[in-house]
Amino acid sequence: MVNVSFLLLLGPLTSSIALLFVLATYLKARKNLKCAVSRLFLRKEKTAKAFYSLIVGSCFFVINQIFTLLYSLKLVSYMVLFLMSICLGSLFALSLTFTFYEFMVVMDVCVKKPKTV
Repeated sequence: MVNVSFLLLLGPLTSSIALLFVLATYLKARKNLKCAVSRLFLRKEKTAKAFYSLIVGSCFFVINQIFTLLYSLKLVSYMVLFLMSICLGSLFALSLTFTFYEFMVVMDVCVKKPKTV
C-alpha cells in the first residue's frame, strides 16, 4: 500500500515551492517590466520550453478534473480520486515550478545592476 502520510506532505510541499517561484518571478518582472518582457522574446528557446512545460502541467490539471468528474458520477472510488489528485496536483505544481524557474532565468539579466568602477 502507498505511504499516505508521505503523499499528504507531497502536495503542499510542491505547491509551496511553486508559489515561491511565482512570487520571485513576479518581483523580478516588476522591477523592470520592459526589460523582462523583451528578454522573454529574445530568449525564445527557453521561453518556448517554459510554455511547453506550462501546457503539459495544464494537461495534468485537466486529467485531475476528469477524475473528479468520474468520481462525482460514481465511476471511480474515492481512494483512486485521492491518489490521482495528489499525484497529478504535484506534477502540475512541479511543471509550474519549472515554468517560472525558466522565466526567472530569462529575466535575471534585467535586475542585475551594472558594476560601476
